[in-house]
Amino acid sequence: MINNFNFVILIAVLAMLFGNIDGYAADPRERKQDKKFCDAVAQALVPAPGADDLPLYVPYDDLGGRRRRYIGVDLDNDKKEDEIVESCGSPSDGTCFLDVKLSGGGNYDFYGPYFYLIMFRNNYFIIINDVDKKSIGKRSLKKISQFGVTNICSAF
Repeated sequence: MINNFNFVILIAVLAMLFGNIDGYAADPRERKQDKKFCDAVAQALVPAPGADDLPLYVPYDDLGGRRRRYIGVDLDNDKKEDEIVESCGSPSDGTCFLDVKLSGGGNYDFYGPYFYLIMFRNNYFIIINDVDKKSIGKRSLKKISQFGVTNICSAF
């Protein structure tokens, strides 16, 4: 059983091992929104002229019934694909559910407003709200990892 003191030690060790990863602190107690990182993601969301789709989107298999299974995602870095399945309610409902089953063991769920799964700088993120220009300032960005979902950028 892990108590609060052991958890703090574990977080400190992970922070020392991984440090500041792509613009946000590894230790959740120090996690602050990094404007430069959020701006970089926002800029990457602007499609190239004439492009139909953003290269950041994670590929998926359409399972039908507003369900999709994301392909090639390895959140726990064990070189095995994790099972990431998104299920969304009706378009008028506007909510989705993400079921994450790690190949190395463990699982968790994420439930929220309609979102997109993207890959940016070798990390996976969920963008809540739309990626179009009218949603600028209304979106939020959350990092998805083997440890769960963490808020990174609000209102970007």
